[in-house]
Amino acid sequence: MTKYEYDWDNDGTIDYVYVIYYTYDSDGNIIKSEYDGDNDGTIDSVEYYTYDSNGNQIKYESDSGNDGTIDSITYYTWELI
Repeated sequence: MTKYEYDWDNDGTIDYVYVIYYTYDSDGNIIKSEYDGDNDGTIDSVEYYTYDSNGNQIKYESDSGNDGTIDSITYYTWELI
């Protein structure tokens, strides 16, 4: 879990907080990120990461409303040089 706190006007009072929860696979790769955008205990969006057998990320999926529908998918390809 990573928690971000912001004091936009530098008055010593936290103005904005959000939290990210991470899930890792057995190789230490992040496979899921869950975002609580207003620190109310409700997950607002979810991102999924897929890797190949070499540990290279090959797919990113985003469910921006955490409604079970994937809103965007990005595929990555890797070349040997």
